[in-house]
Amino acid sequence: MKITMGNALAGIALVGAIAGGWVAIGGRIDTPADVSEAHEAAFHNHIETFEGHVAHIDTFVAQYEEGERTKEVSRAQRTLMIEAQVKLTCLTTGADTLAMLSLLPICDELGVPVN
Repeated sequence: MKITMGNALAGIALVGAIAGGWVAIGGRIDTPADVSEAHEAAFHNHIETFEGHVAHIDTFVAQYEEGERTKEVSRAQRTLMIEAQVKLTCLTTGADTLAMLSLLPICDELGVPVN
C-alpha cells in the first residue's frame, strides 16, 4: 500500500475528527502541561502542610510531655494501690499461706506484722 499525500491528510483529518468528538462529549486529554500543573499543586500543598506541622511542633511536644507526665502520675497511683492491696493481704492472710506464696519478705519490707 502506497501512502500518498491525500491518504496522509485523510488520516490526519480522521484523527482530528475523533479527537474533536472526544472533547465535544466531555473527554479530556491530559497534556504534559496539565500533568505538571497538577504535580506542582500537590507539591505546594505538601509543603504548606509540612510547614504547618513545623509551625506547631511546640504544641505537639507540649502535648507529648503532658501525656508522659500523666503516665507517670498514673503509674505512681497504681503503685500505691497495689501496695495497699498487698498490705491488706498481709493483714488478712495467715502466715502459713503467706509463706507458701513467698509473700513474707514482702510483708516485712512493707512493715506489716504477719498474723
